[in-house]
Amino acid sequence: MQNNYSQTSFDFSIPDASKLDTPPTLNAPTPNDIPKPATKQVTVDPIRLANRGDISNSYSADVIDKGKIRKPFRYNGQLYTTTSTASGMYPHSIRQAEAYRLVPARLFDGQITDFHTKIHHDNGRSARSDPNGFYHGIAITHQSGQYVLAGPPLTFLPNLSGT
Repeated sequence: MQNNYSQTSFDFSIPDASKLDTPPTLNAPTPNDIPKPATKQVTVDPIRLANRGDISNSYSADVIDKGKIRKPFRYNGQLYTTTSTASGMYPHSIRQAEAYRLVPARLFDGQITDFHTKIHHDNGRSARSDPNGFYHGIAITHQSGQYVLAGPPLTFLPNLSGT
């Protein structure tokens, strides 16, 4: 049996940028190319992720832009607030949730900013590419206390093992 092989050559030369109508953008990332930070997944009692569970009720993404959060929940002795949920994967209105840890502002060791400063200067591009997560470093107030959302976020999954 005889195979037919052919060789193709390619032109890998780089054109003179001054002669192009638009500047080259070969390496410019698009929003879809920006990796989402890896989140640690933890399992909790499913009731916490149900409609009236403390993790679900802590959802605050719709008020963080005002510098506020809803009642936070505790996990391993730390306070957290939920910033996103996904439903439809589990029975009985149980969902999974992503949450950021609340750190007292005086103890936060990173750069503190507000939502509008982090998001609006570049339409959220740098927030989406922040290795610590979209909401990391954003100052919020809860019950007159000053806190900062600290990432990377945790993803809370229901423990459906029956144990």
